[in-house]
Amino acid sequence: MVKISLSFACGVLLAMLMNRHLAAGTDTAYMLCSGLLLSSIGCMAALATGRGRAGIQSMAAAFFAGAFCFLSRSICACSDSPALFQGALSAFSAAIDNAGFASEQTPALLKALLCGDRSALDRETIAAFRDSGASHILALSGLHLGVIYLIAGKALSIIGNSKAAKTARSATTVILCGFYAAMTGASPSIVRAFLFILLREILWLFPGRKAGDEGIYCTALTVQLALDPLVISSPGFQLSYMAMAGIYLIFPVLSGLYPDLPSDKGRAAAHRGPRAQLAFAGAMKKIWDAAAMSISCQMFTAPLAWIYFRSFPPFFLITNLISLPLCEALIVCGLASLALPFLAPATDLLARALIFCISVISGL
Repeated sequence: MVKISLSFACGVLLAMLMNRHLAAGTDTAYMLCSGLLLSSIGCMAALATGRGRAGIQSMAAAFFAGAFCFLSRSICACSDSPALFQGALSAFSAAIDNAGFASEQTPALLKALLCGDRSALDRETIAAFRDSGASHILALSGLHLGVIYLIAGKALSIIGNSKAAKTARSATTVILCGFYAAMTGASPSIVRAFLFILLREILWLFPGRKAGDEGIYCTALTVQLALDPLVISSPGFQLSYMAMAGIYLIFPVLSGLYPDLPSDKGRAAAHRGPRAQLAFAGAMKKIWDAAAMSISCQMFTAPLAWIYFRSFPPFFLITNLISLPLCEALIVCGLASLALPFLAPATDLLARALIFCISVISGL
């Protein structure tokens, strides 16, 4: 109990130091916070190599719980972001502008998708997204943070699969996602997605304990409302949780309507059989699941969207089947282009393809 209490206190202390230095806007704030974060990750990784698994997991969970309890209220309740978050967002936006994209639409679209800044998008593009039912793509949500989460997990997989490496990877991923959520303004849907990520990572530290999707859903809902009860009146909050309710309740039913694919043994037995048929069945299953996901979300969010916006996109299924994969590919390729400039032409192509498809659908 002493170790857990000390770990929780260290988390609260770290969050307090970060908050004070970020609010002060000093030049040393970034280095101080980075050092503390890296030192904490290193200490936990080192401890994980010489202590019992259960004890280290409890300490890590308590540490993040303490830090989250202090930081989350500041992130969710403050209207003005600390200086570091504002500076990071400005630097990120400038990096997109200076990435050398040939098309003027590419940085404007990337800033809308990654920074929540639509100011550079022309009115025709915004209207096309609205009329086609793709406005949710331009609004920062769990979709965008989910892509960031997956990218971070894949990028950090190079450190290995030891217990220490997994703990460090989990901690770093949570910190990166939390920083991104705070940097982009911590909208209700982004906070919801971050809570889901945080809870899943904490549960990963306790492999003996199982919690279903409904447990994570209810816990995140309770925590977010406890942090900011007024958020319940936000359309973004309501639509985000209603969409997840549709995914949890309706998607498994719709997905199960499609015939199951052969198991691994079945594929091995059919090794000499028609491989093209297996590949086609797998592709159709993915398309069916994507359609089922879109329908599940729409069934729960359409009534609210009609109440708030008096609109219903008739081609939402076509829009989501085409735009969501393009959007995810654009985010991944766009982020990669910031470090690898030779990928800029591919990013330009994806951006033009997304805008073209949205424009065609909006004109139907």
